[in-house]
Amino acid sequence: MKSKEKVMAINEEFQNSIEKYPDKVAIVYEKEKLTYKELDLISSSRTNYLLNHGVKHGDRIGVLIEDSLEFVISIISLIKIGACYIPISKKENSEYINNLVIEANISKVLSISSMDYPCLIYPRFNEVMAIEKNQPNIGIRDTNIAYIMFTSGTTGEPKGVQISHSNIINLVKNDVYLKLTENNIFLQTGAFSFDATTFEIWGALLNGGTVVLTDLSSVTNFDYLSELIIRNKVNTMWLTSPLFSIAVEKKISLFDCIMHLIIGGDIVRPEDTNKTLKRNPSLSIYNGYGPTECTTFTTLYKIEFDPLEKPIPIGKPLKNVSVYIFDENLKELKSGVIGELYIGGAGVSPGYIKETISEDSKFISNPFADGKLYRSGDLAKMDTNGVIHFVGRKDRQFKIRGFRVELSAVENVLSKINGVQSVAVTISIDSTGRKNLVACIKLNEGFQLTEDEIRNEFKILAPSHIVLSVIKIVPSIPMNRNGKIDYKKILDLTNENVKSEIDAETLSPERTVQQIIQKNMDTKIDDTSISFFDIGLDSLTSIYVADEINKTFQINIEPTDMILSPTIDSFIQLVLTKKTSERYVTKSDSYENGYFELLNQQTPLYVDYSINPNSTRYNVPLLFELPNNIDINKLMEAIENTINRHDGLKTKFNIEGGKLQQQIDQYCSPNIMFANTIPNLEELITPFDLENGPLYKVVILTKGSNRWLFMDFHHIVVDGFSLKVILEDIEAVYLSNTLPPLKYSYRDIVISSRKYFEENQSNSEEFWKMIFSNYSGMSSLPYDSSSNESSIKNNKKIDFTISQNLYLSLKEWCKLNNFTVFEGLVICYKDFLHEITGSESISFATPTREFSQLSNVPTVSMLTNTLWIMSNKPSKNSLVIEDFIYKLRKAQGNQSIESEQIYNLKRSKNDNNIDETLIAYHDYESIKKSFLGQKILSKPIVPTEGMFSLNMQIYDLGDSLNVEWEYLSDLFEFETMQTLVEIFSNILKELR
Repeated sequence: MKSKEKVMAINEEFQNSIEKYPDKVAIVYEKEKLTYKELDLISSSRTNYLLNHGVKHGDRIGVLIEDSLEFVISIISLIKIGACYIPISKKENSEYINNLVIEANISKVLSISSMDYPCLIYPRFNEVMAIEKNQPNIGIRDTNIAYIMFTSGTTGEPKGVQISHSNIINLVKNDVYLKLTENNIFLQTGAFSFDATTFEIWGALLNGGTVVLTDLSSVTNFDYLSELIIRNKVNTMWLTSPLFSIAVEKKISLFDCIMHLIIGGDIVRPEDTNKTLKRNPSLSIYNGYGPTECTTFTTLYKIEFDPLEKPIPIGKPLKNVSVYIFDENLKELKSGVIGELYIGGAGVSPGYIKETISEDSKFISNPFADGKLYRSGDLAKMDTNGVIHFVGRKDRQFKIRGFRVELSAVENVLSKINGVQSVAVTISIDSTGRKNLVACIKLNEGFQLTEDEIRNEFKILAPSHIVLSVIKIVPSIPMNRNGKIDYKKILDLTNENVKSEIDAETLSPERTVQQIIQKNMDTKIDDTSISFFDIGLDSLTSIYVADEINKTFQINIEPTDMILSPTIDSFIQLVLTKKTSERYVTKSDSYENGYFELLNQQTPLYVDYSINPNSTRYNVPLLFELPNNIDINKLMEAIENTINRHDGLKTKFNIEGGKLQQQIDQYCSPNIMFANTIPNLEELITPFDLENGPLYKVVILTKGSNRWLFMDFHHIVVDGFSLKVILEDIEAVYLSNTLPPLKYSYRDIVISSRKYFEENQSNSEEFWKMIFSNYSGMSSLPYDSSSNESSIKNNKKIDFTISQNLYLSLKEWCKLNNFTVFEGLVICYKDFLHEITGSESISFATPTREFSQLSNVPTVSMLTNTLWIMSNKPSKNSLVIEDFIYKLRKAQGNQSIESEQIYNLKRSKNDNNIDETLIAYHDYESIKKSFLGQKILSKPIVPTEGMFSLNMQIYDLGDSLNVEWEYLSDLFEFETMQTLVEIFSNILKELR
């Protein structure tokens, strides 16, 4: 039987590094460098000093030190004594720190500056001289606790996680995935109260490497980090995935000299890793996953360049670590089946400092081996290769600004405030995709509390990292028809607090700065004398705020200017001072260098991409089976000629100087891919990169004698009319027909369309104000569930057919009344909405081609608008119907209005149902085609992500109507959709 490998304590491993590499640089901080020998001498002096001040083996010692070098020396000194260190952030208030001291039974707290906390001691470390080592043989074991790290407080009261010497040793010594040696030079980017520092500091010092310490207030300054990396030849670093994404966007050269990059803390975006690996192919990037309770990293996955940009797995467990996927009964699941992730082995914490045994205990006995299992609360699945794939959270726990926050716990804290009767908390997602906490609160009768007073009370009770962006006091907590909390209505209510301030047309410079802060932080600011941290500022948010302010005022401020400003008002004054004393250096007008503006209908699609870059909801994919006699070489040539013919397919989009713009990439070469497999839509349909292109994807697939053509386009450059043009051009070139030159280019179309829009905008705005004057707002659709907080909208469809007899009856009725088939279907749909919502007024959308002069020119472009249709009465008589059709036709001639203006008009009528329902009609001529010798229907594949709650797509087959009714499966059950189909069909049957 193999004997168990002996694990040394941290102090023994550190001593080995000192003996092997005495003159090697161990720590770099600013201009100071310490060799292992010097670090040993200084830390031993500090150890003696602490021993003389009563610190002893087994003590729990708080470390309230922000200076990076002093912090590292302090924790080494405590490790040498056998004491346990507990990092404490100065950002916490005094009451929180005092409670934490009591909770963790901390005997002393080390600091290098005097602070008004009665529980602290202030040894003057800067006066401690280097003296010879005179330490007792304390007998530290690998099972001793090295540090206690407090979690993000998912229960409202943060839990102290104990981490032993052996936990740390297993993380940083001899792992098969990321072997650390004396050659690793680490850049420390993690805050000391985060467990990433375990990997950064001990990963270097226990392997003979070097750790380059940073000024933690500057970790979002990528120029500063880049200078440190180059000057110190850093080759290894860790970043949170949100900060990594911003670094890729703002300064991708940051990683040029790095050899090993570990990303963690949240979902890693494959497009970011692809960009980085494309620039630096020799870089090794790892996705590092692990709860604090399991010592920083549990699994690692080496990320490779992936052209399909599939979700990145979290990988395989580290050495001596085991992972399991269990069902609710703790039964291990087969590969591919989703369950809860449990973690065992050498990384698992001995437990919390105060652990209670209950049904929801996080630590349970391991049924397969000695020790404990940690119940992560994460949903995951394991593939056949043993690689773990993260799926999501099991409970209402979210990662907000890098911290884990449980919504029910936040509700519990708010409920403790005197005067609060009931509360509901949910997540809002701001314009940058970041999550924020919002709360609706009902007060006890007779109590008078303001939102600011509640915020101040909450700050006293909750840890500093839990920040409420928006608080709304309401007469009652919104409920849905099933008597459950309606979180969608809560979002609508809380959004009013922010949006009411953003609609102002003319603002002073002071209010403009305040508006930018409000927008980026998704919170209302009434009092500018408070600190940024009072409203939840973090380092990532500060980057976006600073960037927008710089572009708005043409100045140059740093994100740290916000963090260092004692109040919001002082920061505003700083901006105004810079505004009058300097100019922000901008590039020359890019519109003179091949750039041109976006169309009105393109802008919302680019905005959606900016918020949800991983989304495929605006993909337009087509899949056709090819005839057996197809000439693949000729087909490729036809596709390449078609792509080269249409500049819209070679367009890229970006924001420059605050302007949305597009440019035709003249050097873009057509790219056609091949695959020896049957079509797998999940792998084929992937997000597009609007900033770098291309905005099309072509794959020819073969399996045996079968062949398929898959084409996908982003909706920002194609619409239904464009699909017809593309298919006709491919077929024409394949059949050796000569295509005449395009009379108008893509750029001509865009410029003409913009001119038409601007010329008609004023009239269109007046028209829609008139239409909305009698509109009273539509009630919500009959959802089965009103909770759909995710940015990804899961889309399904139900198919049904409008029979030949019913279709003929519809056409006869339309002909009799001088309506088109489309208008007849719209009449039925608006009556359907009146019935299912019970609303006097209803509104819904339909796609329609604009009326500009060049809208029917056969050039690939996006000229389809979203037209809103309003009705204030169900169809009772012919006069009501005639009035409805008259306004519908007038609306089609008044499309020159921005979507946001329509949304604002709806909101002004208390109607926040922006993307609820749409109907689209595709006539026979546009979808029935002959393509490469066979009859096809040019119908895009139904996307897995939806844009509307209900999206009825009607295809005219000539003798019947085929309906694909898309719906968001998080909102509607299939049985409900069957009922809705029956209601719509009955309305169609009753049409007379």
